[in-house]
Amino acid sequence: MSQQTIAIRLPELELGEAGRKVEDLKSQLLDDVPGTRVDIRKDDPTNQDFGATLVVVLGTPAVVAIAHGIATWMKKRGQTIELEIDGGRTIFRATGPIDDTAGKIVEALSRRRA
Repeated sequence: MSQQTIAIRLPELELGEAGRKVEDLKSQLLDDVPGTRVDIRKDDPTNQDFGATLVVVLGTPAVVAIAHGIATWMKKRGQTIELEIDGGRTIFRATGPIDDTAGKIVEALSRRRA
């Protein structure tokens, strides 16, 4: 099965607040898509924070479920997110709540795989 790595960042928040929010998003995604690997990573190892980037490793069938989980979280919190796929450039940026965010995330992930 093909796998993708998605890095999720909250660019408009200070590091400490972003770290708390990605913990919350991690919990949401683990509830929505059990068995998906979700880790928190530091972008700068010299900072003392616990990490503010959420890294999700998923197989192709989980893309839609992860997209819906992210969109649900955004609708509740109104956060701006950036997605980076497989260590590449940012391919998606959105500010919630947006009604069609899940569809746009799936579309962005699908374009990247093609």
